[in-house]
Amino acid sequence: MRNVERNYMEKVSKDHEKAMLELEARRKELSSREENLQKRQADNHSERNKLYLEKKNNEMAIAEQQKADDKMMRLAEEHQAQLSFSFYLH
Repeated sequence: MRNVERNYMEKVSKDHEKAMLELEARRKELSSREENLQKRQADNHSERNKLYLEKKNNEMAIAEQQKADDKMMRLAEEHQAQLSFSFYLH
């Protein structure tokens, strides 16, 4: 009878140890996944900030280009007007 009890207790102990090892492995896996997700979240945040700054820089460059284009058109019109005026004087 004592052998049966001892065998049963050993089996319970081994099953418990196996379950604890499995739970610890699962805990480590989940912890690793959590760290990975946190890193990806930080990377995504950083990438979002970088894209936002690039977009703002692009918008400013477009606005500056538009100003330059407007100025060039104005100068071309003035030059054309001067040529026309000069043509009429001769």
